[in-house]
Amino acid sequence: MTPCDSKHIDSAPLSWRMVFTLEVLLIALLASSIAWGQEDDEGVGGITVKPAFMISLDDQGRKFSFPTAAYFDETTKETYILNNGKGRIVVYGPEFFPLVSLGAGRGVNAPNGMIVDKTGQLYVCQRPTATEPSRLTILNAAFFKEKEFPIQGFKEAGTFLPRRMVIGENNNFYIAADHPGILILDSNGEYLRHLTPMDRVLMGPLDSSLDLQNSTEAPSIPEDKSLSAISNDLGLPPELIPEAKGRKTDEESPFSLGPVHIIEVARDKAGNLYLLSQETSKVYVYDAQEKFLFSFGEKGGSAGKMSQPRGLALDENKKVIYVVDYMRHTILAHNLADGKFLFEFGGKGWSPGWFQYPTSVAVDHKGRVIVADTFNHRVQVLEVRFKVEAAEKPLQLPSSRIPSPPPSSK
Repeated sequence: MTPCDSKHIDSAPLSWRMVFTLEVLLIALLASSIAWGQEDDEGVGGITVKPAFMISLDDQGRKFSFPTAAYFDETTKETYILNNGKGRIVVYGPEFFPLVSLGAGRGVNAPNGMIVDKTGQLYVCQRPTATEPSRLTILNAAFFKEKEFPIQGFKEAGTFLPRRMVIGENNNFYIAADHPGILILDSNGEYLRHLTPMDRVLMGPLDSSLDLQNSTEAPSIPEDKSLSAISNDLGLPPELIPEAKGRKTDEESPFSLGPVHIIEVARDKAGNLYLLSQETSKVYVYDAQEKFLFSFGEKGGSAGKMSQPRGLALDENKKVIYVVDYMRHTILAHNLADGKFLFEFGGKGWSPGWFQYPTSVAVDHKGRVIVADTFNHRVQVLEVRFKVEAAEKPLQLPSSRIPSPPPSSK
């Protein structure tokens, strides 16, 4: 036997073992993927997440470009998606078939967010343009413009970029814009006041050794005492780039009591208001009379904490509130009654159930979670099933710890 023959004989078993090992790993990964998406309640803490729909095209078959907002209309069972890169709102039917898109021809040329009331009227929060100020545009059920209210009547109106809104029990408009507090307008668009939580906020350079959890709340402050906004990250594309933000006014005292910037607002059927702050990573809860009830949330980069939360949605049937974390690429679930953290899912990646800088979340009539997966240029509709029991440690799905492969370049 020649040395060449010996080398050939030794290399054959090695190649066979490598192929066998790769096959075993492939089978294991496939089994793991199937188990994660199965419909029963087995899995981490009895939680399963199953992709139901993957939406990436508008009504004309064009691909999404940075979708940044999702809204579900309980009355018509339709879903509204803000295709921010195109400056259009796309409407989908009950099973996510595209119906129509709304743009400049309907008076929608700089949308930032939207809701629909019980009569079918569409309210669109719009950024300023070269010829128009920030405004609230109202379309009727046939999507024709009925009226429009410019944002005015208070000191920071010129820099206020309306982002999200709800209609209160009193028919007032509550509008969030990543400014201190939320703006309150009456049903005629006239300025009333601001509702502004007070908390420990960053007033100087960030000190990572400081504890952000033990912060305090105080009653709301009048609008004329609010600090003016220092930045806005609601547009596209540069404003969507992740960044650390803070107010730099006092170098010696990084944190002090001050008005909190609110980036998102939601309300439940009882009229309670939920104000989300990206600045403090907290949700501040008020009743229908604007009386402060409680707050929850903790800033951080680990499980159960929020780095840069940007959207929230309520599932009153399951008694849960979902919060989307832009920087951690996850969806966190909290108890609706007291804000206790329950579980989270997601992680940075491209595959179904994974996210790239998500910015908005909604819940449909079947309890499915609708996520604006912004930098993946798609909207994911996920079936989330869980049985939450008292546990010493927060529940977490493996997907937030395992990286997802990037899409093929082919």
